[in-house]
Amino acid sequence: MRKILFLDVDGVLNSVKSCAALGGYPHELTSREGFDWIAIKLLQRLCDSSGVQIVMSSAWRAWNKPEDFAKAFDLPVIDSTPRLHTKRGEEIQAWLDANDDIEAYVILDDDSDMLDSQQERFIKTNAKEGLTWTDFSKVCALFGESPFSGAARDREWKAREDARKPIAILIGEGAQ
Repeated sequence: MRKILFLDVDGVLNSVKSCAALGGYPHELTSREGFDWIAIKLLQRLCDSSGVQIVMSSAWRAWNKPEDFAKAFDLPVIDSTPRLHTKRGEEIQAWLDANDDIEAYVILDDDSDMLDSQQERFIKTNAKEGLTWTDFSKVCALFGESPFSGAARDREWKAREDARKPIAILIGEGAQ
């Protein structure tokens, strides 16, 4: 049995806040700097610790394959919902109907076009803020997980060679 997160991009992994802070909305997956990496890291942690898999329900699925999302965000993206050109909730339901091995699912989206039967499994984000700690905690609770489960991934810090020099030396070197 699988745990599935139906994931939107705009309003979840990027937001008005990230647009203002980072200089615009990303228009392709290769524009990595335009995404909210705190939100992405939270989802990585949830997936790593609980085995949650992701199905893309975002409009971005029209021009990106699941493996493109998986590579760009280092997340276990296994599929995308079908494009039925109707309510997103109906597209999610079509995917659920075709996959009967689902233990639990959560929908994470800033739009509210979900079916009545999906409301208790739906976390609506605010497009201005994107995924917040409160939203993430609700997602975790619906999967029966703690938001503190698992370990954070390595941050790949790179030590600067001059990190041990006193600040006065660095300032003096810059002035020369």
